[in-house]
Amino acid sequence: MRKTVDELNVRLKNLGLDARTTTFHKLGYDTIKRHLTTIPAVTNENTIFNVIIEYLEKDIFNDADALEAYIVYVACYMNIPEANDSYESLGEKLDTEKGIDFETFKAKCEPEPLNKVAKASLDTIQGEKVNSVEELTIANFLYLNGIEYEYQIPYPFGEIMYQPDFDLSDYDIYLEHFGVNE
Repeated sequence: MRKTVDELNVRLKNLGLDARTTTFHKLGYDTIKRHLTTIPAVTNENTIFNVIIEYLEKDIFNDADALEAYIVYVACYMNIPEANDSYESLGEKLDTEKGIDFETFKAKCEPEPLNKVAKASLDTIQGEKVNSVEELTIANFLYLNGIEYEYQIPYPFGEIMYQPDFDLSDYDIYLEHFGVNE
């Protein structure tokens, strides 16, 4: 993954763009480091399990609104992928997942489409389809955290046509999910 990020950064530099790429995990970790005085160590499954249990007990189970939102998310929208052993090969699994018509949580929650005629041929209320489980997860994360985004709009800089996956215009940030299937 590091090699891919480095390659993308070189390409951006060669295009004369003042931008950088990072993995979604590094973006999250850097954000945590900016806002916490003590940086949590990433360790093993037991530590993660205990952190999650503490968070649920302290911040979710004692807040009726947070608990309701958590239950709705887990019951209706959490995507738990099928086990790999359900398929003959990883290629078969990837082919199956590529054929799924994903719908984001944001699109499910919008009360009315802005223009029913213009959007009649689209499958979601927002006309928002994503290309992978990972993009679905990112879109839902952004929506659940109140972060406004636009999906795959043209990048306004540079000479080539490019559409990053997510434009967080309030923050002047573009997110590109780079799916690797090897």
